[in-house]
This record gives sequence, C-alpha cells and structure tokens, in this order.
Amino acid sequence: MAQISLIGMEFHAYHGVYPEEKLVGGKFIVDITIETDTTKAGDEDDLAKTLNYESIHQICKGVMQSPMDLLEAVILNIKDELQIHFTKMDALRIKITKKNPPLSGIVEAATIEDEWDFVKDCGRCGKPLTCYNNEYCWCNNLQIPTVTLTRINEQFGTKCLCSSCMSDYVKIEQL
Repeated sequence: MAQISLIGMEFHAYHGVYPEEKLVGGKFIVDITIETDTTKAGDEDDLAKTLNYESIHQICKGVMQSPMDLLEAVILNIKDELQIHFTKMDALRIKITKKNPPLSGIVEAATIEDEWDFVKDCGRCGKPLTCYNNEYCWCNNLQIPTVTLTRINEQFGTKCLCSSCMSDYVKIEQL
C-alpha cells in the first residue's frame, strides 16, 4: 500500500467562531495522507489510475474557501469531498493547523487531526475491500433490486460485500 501525501498546504481562510476571524481571516496549514494501491498506476505510468495530488489540492482549496466555525467541520468537509472524488482510498489522515489562534496569550498554533480506515473484510468471502459505508461508497452506484438488498441484509447484516461477491450474489438471486 502506498501513501500519497500533500504536506504544508497553506491557505488564507476565514474559519472561526469570532467575528474578527471571519472578517480578517488567518493562516491555515493542511496536511493530507491517503493510503491507496498505486500498483496499476506505476506499472502503466498512467495518472488516471492513481489519486492525482493536484485534484487533492483543489479539493482542499475549495473547502478552505467556505468559512466554517469549527475546524472539526472543515476536516469532515474535506473528507466528504475526497470520498466523492476518489473511490479507492484505503485510509485517510487529515491535519489542519490554525496559525496564531485568537487566544488570551501567545499560541503558535491550534491543530486538529483525524483519520479513517476504509478497509473492511467482505461479509461473504472475507477478502479485504474498500468501503466508505456512506452515500459515497462504490456500492451505491449499483442497480440492485430491493428484494435482493433485503436478502443481502438478512444474510450479512451490516457487513459489506466486495464487488465480486456482490456480483455473484445478484446473479444467484436472478436465477
């Protein structure tokens, strides 16, 4: 598994709960690390088969331009946008640093960091799969009849199925 990281992305943004922060803004540093399989991209020397870090930067820039009160909200918005654009993230770590936060003393920075592991085991075959377990997951694009989804839920509960098992299960159900 490879890690694609963008470290030290600097943005002038207007996040904060105080009116002055929304008026004057401040300096923010964003660090992103994504774990993903880059084997095909490396073998074929093909940018389309990896996570383009220019796109990662543009996503972060777009989120940073929308003022929010809390850095916790900023981090979740970045995560959500990355999930919309990239379906093959196995893990994600985001760190946001707010330089010189407006406190009653000298503080160099306030930081929030969060991470997510999107690798789960298939409920049918046990092989690892990437699952966001939300509306951005790959399986939401599948056209599966309601009766089949009901049977899958009855048999596997909240466990996800890999694309191969999901395909096999849907074929079995259609017989």
